[in-house]
Amino acid sequence: MGTKWELLDNRLLLTGALFDIEKRNISIEENGFTTQNGNQHHRGAEAGAQGQLSDSWFVMTSAMYLDAKYDKHDLYQDKTPANVPEWSGSVWTRYAFTDATAFNIGLFYQGERWADNANTVTLDGYTRVDTGASHKISSDYVTWDFRFNIENLFDTEYVSGTGGSTSHGVVTDVHYGNERRFKLSVNASF
Repeated sequence: MGTKWELLDNRLLLTGALFDIEKRNISIEENGFTTQNGNQHHRGAEAGAQGQLSDSWFVMTSAMYLDAKYDKHDLYQDKTPANVPEWSGSVWTRYAFTDATAFNIGLFYQGERWADNANTVTLDGYTRVDTGASHKISSDYVTWDFRFNIENLFDTEYVSGTGGSTSHGVVTDVHYGNERRFKLSVNASF
């Protein structure tokens, strides 16, 4: 069940959803084998807001609560699936200094979650900050779009997720979040 509201002459969009989803006969890969067994039940709520605070300033936010559990499963009854945080959210904003030049910054949060399906090892929650700037130059029939982005601005160390585990909770594959990254792109439109 969801809703969307446009307010303030379409300058603000509010969204919300409540959900109760059941995935049946799920596949799990462990110890190099894939098995189908049981269900996953996902219940939660999600809310978002986005809008123009002024002609130059745009903001977008979202937050989600998720209660995910295995159901009718031989090994993981009432356990939470690996890598599924209970809480997550983001805030992102863009400010245009001129029609050609803009700055953006975003904050992304993932809450604590289990590293394995047996729920024996937890992964810490983390917050990552990304930022960037863009500038457009138009000449004759070509518009040049220059973008410079910094992902993980504060070089936060975090585990973004795990890839596999054994039925005894031994995590076999760990994915670390990217270090600080600089990206420059140039696009031409004509």
